[in-house]
Amino acid sequence: MTEFVNRRGINLNKKILEVEEVTRDDSGEIINLLVKEIRNDLPVAEEGTPLNAESMNSIIGNMISENTYQIFDSLMAMQVISSAQILARDKYLLTLPNEVFRDFVLPTHGFCGSAIDWPSVTGDTNAFTRDGNVIHIHRLQADAYIYLLANIHKIYDETDQKSFTVTVKRYIDDATCVVVNETVDVISYNDTISESDYLCEEIVDNTDVVIYNSYPSHVNVLYRIEDNYLYYCVQGTHDLSQTSITMFPITIRMESRENGNTMKKIQINAYNIESTDPDD
Repeated sequence: MTEFVNRRGINLNKKILEVEEVTRDDSGEIINLLVKEIRNDLPVAEEGTPLNAESMNSIIGNMISENTYQIFDSLMAMQVISSAQILARDKYLLTLPNEVFRDFVLPTHGFCGSAIDWPSVTGDTNAFTRDGNVIHIHRLQADAYIYLLANIHKIYDETDQKSFTVTVKRYIDDATCVVVNETVDVISYNDTISESDYLCEEIVDNTDVVIYNSYPSHVNVLYRIEDNYLYYCVQGTHDLSQTSITMFPITIRMESRENGNTMKKIQINAYNIESTDPDD
């Protein structure tokens, strides 16, 4: 938003504003408000509180941070628009991405102020987990699907619904994908991790590090990113001496932020040296 500048002179800073552009986030909240200043040629009042640039910017900022739906409630109270019209508009404007390869957030408010909840989120549970209104994505070898149902509410118990199907895109190795194979021992769950336990791998530019762990209840991948390098190790989540699983396959993928393709992957064979496998 363009900052206002104080007018030079002895007269009070009186302005007329006109909204030119409003930018909202996925949940309908205003994140940017562009206004145009219109000159007021009428005489400036001699009494009243001067409205200078600093206070104007503060007022606009407070307007943005407050509930941006009050205007719609006021219009509805004046019978300019109906609750049903607001509900229909929010239903029309409610969208989700058709395809995803990253986590996404479910909106909780419509553009015009309707409340939104998500009573049903179903599909291939191997491809996603739900944490409140956050959908965590776990990409698989094949495309998977999430089926979502939204309840859209306004006052007077008026409710409508809208359904969505979101495709979780399978992971794809880019044609230039670099493959790194590593073999490590699983660190005991009660051992203290030292710096020498970490392996190191350079990170590809403009990628996100994603862990694919088939045994999260048995082992945990500990990692950190420093100076464009990935440091990682594998530790047991509990005493693994009583499990017959001798090796835990783990893949760390560096996925493009642009298209989700894997630019580099580290294939890890993490061996359970505490296993009491009878075949040993």
